[in-house]
Parts: sequence; C-alpha cells; structure tokens
Amino acid sequence: MKLNLKLPLFILFLMSANFTFAQVDSIYIVNKDEIKHDPNFRANEIKINGLYTLLGFPEITYERVLSDETAAGISLALGDGNTINYNFMLTPYYRIYFGKKENAAGFFIEGSASAFNYENDYYYNPYGNNDTNTEFGYGLGLAIGSKFMSRSQKWFGEMVYGIGRNFAQSEEYGSSVYPRLGLNIGRRF
Repeated sequence: MKLNLKLPLFILFLMSANFTFAQVDSIYIVNKDEIKHDPNFRANEIKINGLYTLLGFPEITYERVLSDETAAGISLALGDGNTINYNFMLTPYYRIYFGKKENAAGFFIEGSASAFNYENDYYYNPYGNNDTNTEFGYGLGLAIGSKFMSRSQKWFGEMVYGIGRNFAQSEEYGSSVYPRLGLNIGRRF
C-alpha cells in the first residue's frame, strides 16, 4: 500500500504558515515604530496661533500626524485688516520632522501653499493722498519650526517661522512675500 503524503504535508505547511503570519501580525501591531497600530496614539491636532491672535488676526489649525516623521494640516486665519493688512489666509501645509523625538515632535521643515486676501495702501496723486486697494494673493512658502510635547502627549507648544512668495502681486502695488509666523498652543486627540 502506497501512502500519499502530499495532502498531509500541504496541510501541515498551511498551518505553520498561518501560525507564522499570526505571530508577525502580533509583533507588527505591538511595534512602537508603527504609530498607526498603537491604540493609544493620538493622530489629530487642533491649535491656535497666539501671536496672530494678539495681533488681531486669529488663526486656527488642524493637523493630522501621518507618521513619526510627517504631518499634514490646514490653517485658516481671519482678520479685519486693521492691525495686519490681511483679511483672511488659508494655508495647507506638509511637514517633515527631524531628530530623535517620536510622534511628530521636535524640529521640522514645512512646505506650504497659501491663498489670502490683503489690503494695500497706495498713492494715487502727487499730493500724498492715499487709497486702499484689496487684492487676492496666492503663493508657495517654506518654514522651519519646533514642536514641544507635554509628557502626556496631549498638549504641545510650537514655534513656526517662514516666508512665502506671492505669485499674484500686481506691478503697481502689492507685496511679493507673505509671512508664515506662529507661536501655537494645541492639543492632540
């Protein structure tokens, strides 16, 4: 009588492969380098720009942490154009974090795009009478900064300093650059 060992060996192979992959999944889920699988990790942030708020141009930002080293977000600032010449600014951005800190904290470089409405004073006659013109602008910018997390990883403060190029500047008046500044306070959830 000839024994057919192909079927039992195939079943044994499938069972061992199943146990092997099950162990890999457990290690993958527990691995702290992969923050997507950490059930205690908070990937959403909401923050307020204290510097712009003091200047009468309050800015609120939502940021989504994508990995230990990257994040993307969007900022909206609204003002009346009195203290700062901007009426609104909408800025989506992408950040890359550097250094040994985990969970998207520490030093970062930011690339952004902005759309904004701003007011310009210009002179229209030789007697020095000036008038205000409202313009729409858009551009690309770069910024650097640092994020400081609390021990609980819920609260944070951050500093941002950057500048952008206004591609919609008119020839007669208007600024060729726009600011990207911030002293932010926020919370992760």
